[in-house]
This record gives sequence, structure tokens and C-alpha cells, in this order.
Amino acid sequence: MAGVDVYSNQLIELLTKRGYLKANNSWQKDLQKVKNAFPEALSLIPNEWSDDIEAHVTIPTMGYWRCKQMFDLLLRKKQDAGEAGKSWLGSYKDTLLSKWDVILRAYRKNHIFLAETALFLDTTSAYEIPGLKTEVGLSSSRVAHLRKRIGDATGQIERQTAELEEFCAERGVTGSAPTPESILRDASRITKRAIPDKLAEVHAKLRQPGVARGIEL
Repeated sequence: MAGVDVYSNQLIELLTKRGYLKANNSWQKDLQKVKNAFPEALSLIPNEWSDDIEAHVTIPTMGYWRCKQMFDLLLRKKQDAGEAGKSWLGSYKDTLLSKWDVILRAYRKNHIFLAETALFLDTTSAYEIPGLKTEVGLSSSRVAHLRKRIGDATGQIERQTAELEEFCAERGVTGSAPTPESILRDASRITKRAIPDKLAEVHAKLRQPGVARGIEL
């Protein structure tokens, strides 16, 4: 199918005109039948394989393309175990592989997978992409707000750090990162150094005439 420029909501119509889908829309019932087979097929996957499969499957939406990725992973595991043989009719002997292969064949029959992909593209472009654009816009606003708050907080921290450094310098507190222990040590040292001067000052005041007469009385 050659490349075309068409709106996503016109893909089903285009596929029908090109003959890929039947005009009676019977593909809708066929697609639902395929999806109804998912639960049984998923139940056949061994529990110990589930985490490994989820880690390697990159398509989140359950549909043809996710089924194909899952089948390829299951096929490699069965090949490693020597359990990927086919019958003379071309079908897989292993029940798990056979079930998933039947699902993929049903998808490809009458190009059902093209219809599903067209529906997915239409839904994504109509709802999910606009929603993501809105979410991106809101996230950008939040980021700008948080950056402003970070800038304000950083400026406040710098101002308070400068005030603390000035406070410590005026009181003889040393060190680039004072701790309660270092502050107490410096305060004790400053106090001991200031005591003689304070005592001398008190002694001088006591020797003043007025204070001396008061003591005698």
C-alpha cells in the first residue's frame, strides 16, 4: 500500500475503498472474536516467564503488534527448549505456540490488524495526544514554578549563611561550618578571655568613692 496523506479518522474508510476491509464492516465482529481469545492464550503462558516477557515487550496496548512481540519471545523460548516443532500441516505442535499463532493468523486474515491499527491511531490522535499535550503544558508550568521556588530558597539560604558568618565573626566563632560543639568551645574560650577584663572593671567601680561609702554604711 503506497503512502497517502489522510486524516486518522478516515483510515477505515480508506482501507475499505482500497479493498483491504470488507464494505459490510464484518471486520468488527472478526476483531472482537480475536480479542475474545486473549484470556485463554495469556493463561497458557508459564508464570515463571511472565516477568521476562513483560520486560521485553515494548508495546503496552494489547493488540496485534503486542501479540506479535509476545509470540516472537515465546517462540525463542520454545526453540531453546526444543519444543517449537511443526506438524506436516504447518501448525505448531506445542499448545502455547499454536494458540498464539492462531491469533496472529486470525488478525492477518482479511487484514483485521489494519483495522485495529487504524482505530488505535484515530483514538490516539483524537484523545491521547491532546491529553498528553495538556499534561506537558501543566508539567512545564509546574517545573517553572518549582525552579522559581528553588531560586528563592537558594537566595534565602545564601542570605542566611552570610548573616550567620557575620554573626559568628563578630563573636569570634571560627570555622567554615560551626557545630554546636565548636560554638560552645569558642564561647567558653571567649568568656575565659573576657573574665579578667570584666573583673578589673568591676573592681574599679567598687573603688569609686560613692560605692566605697555605700559599702561602709
